[in-house]
Amino acid sequence: MTLAHDGEPLPCGVDVGLLVDQVAEGLPPVDPEHQATCEFCQAALADLEPLWGQVRELAREDVVVPGRLLATVMQAVRAEQIPGRAAGLSLRDVLPQLVSHALLVGERGTLRISDSVIAQILVREALATPGVSALDSGGVRSMLRATPGVEVTVDGSRVAVRLRLVVDLGLPIPEVLRAVRLRAAKAVRVMTGLETSAIDITVTDVRDSDH
Repeated sequence: MTLAHDGEPLPCGVDVGLLVDQVAEGLPPVDPEHQATCEFCQAALADLEPLWGQVRELAREDVVVPGRLLATVMQAVRAEQIPGRAAGLSLRDVLPQLVSHALLVGERGTLRISDSVIAQILVREALATPGVSALDSGGVRSMLRATPGVEVTVDGSRVAVRLRLVVDLGLPIPEVLRAVRLRAAKAVRVMTGLETSAIDITVTDVRDSDH
C-alpha cells in the first residue's frame, strides 16, 4: 500500500487528498506531467480506483430500516420535533438531523459522504477481521440510516465510531480488537479520505467458532 498515513503526503510530496478528489470527482490531475511519470502517484491511484468503486457500490445499496424506527422517526417529523428536544422545531430544523454526512472540503468543492456508507465500510472490515463472529445490534443508538452494531458520529472530516462485537471464544480479545481498530481506521482513511478520531469497541459476547 503506497498511500501515506496520518495525513502525510506521498514520498513525492503530493497530497493524497488531491488524488482522492481526482478519483472521487473524476477530475483531471493537478500536475499531469508529474503524475504521468511518478511511481508513487500511479501506485496510489491504482489503490484508490478500486477502493472508491467499492464506496460507490456501498452507497447504492439499500439500507433496510426497522419498522419501529421508521414509525418513530416519521411520528417525530410529523410533529415537527425530535424526541428529547424542545417542542416547536420546524421541519427544516428536523430533517438535517436524520441524515448525517462527513465533509471533505477541497480546492474544487465539497465532498459529502453519508454516515451509512462509513458504517457499511466498518461492518465489512470488522467482519473480515479474524476472531470476529458477528456484530451485536443491541444497545447502539440508531438514526434513520444506522447500521446495526455500528454507530458513526461525524464532525467535519473526522468520524468517531462505536462498534459492538461478538468474538470467537478462546482468542485473546485485546489482540482481536486491536486488529479491528487498525483495519477500520485504515479502510475509512483509504476509501473515504476521512480520519477516525475514536474507535470505541464493546465486546458483548463470545461464541464458539466451531458452531
